[in-house]
Amino acid sequence: MKVTKLYSEPCIQCQNTTRQLLCHLCRRHLQVGPFEINSLTEAWFLGNETIMQLIRHYDRTGQRRALSPIVQKIIPLLPRQARVWIAPPDDYALDALVKTIMDHDPAHAVTTRHRHGFRQIQLCRYPPKEPTQPTLCLMTH
Repeated sequence: MKVTKLYSEPCIQCQNTTRQLLCHLCRRHLQVGPFEINSLTEAWFLGNETIMQLIRHYDRTGQRRALSPIVQKIIPLLPRQARVWIAPPDDYALDALVKTIMDHDPAHAVTTRHRHGFRQIQLCRYPPKEPTQPTLCLMTH
């Protein structure tokens, strides 16, 4: 007999009983954007209370599945062509988010440096003053 273990913790936002990290009502509050800042910079705002609870849960547990509800909202917004994401080496949350995106859509790759000849998107937390390449800002506050 095969036994499947379900997620037995309450919803991390409202504490209601659920089989997933977030209940259905809290999952509806995940709105991320995109918002265009200029021709090279787009921002996705990851700062509402539900998203912050998911990021705090990731900080506590280190489990990338805590970021899955955010990734499920971001995946439809991603470009369909393969991209190389340039992630900052010191930001563990952005790194985990990109790795989770790559698990869902293997057409994307991640690197820490600029690579010539590839379509690239620079990841950051805050919009740069003068971007030189396409930039995606995942702002949390």
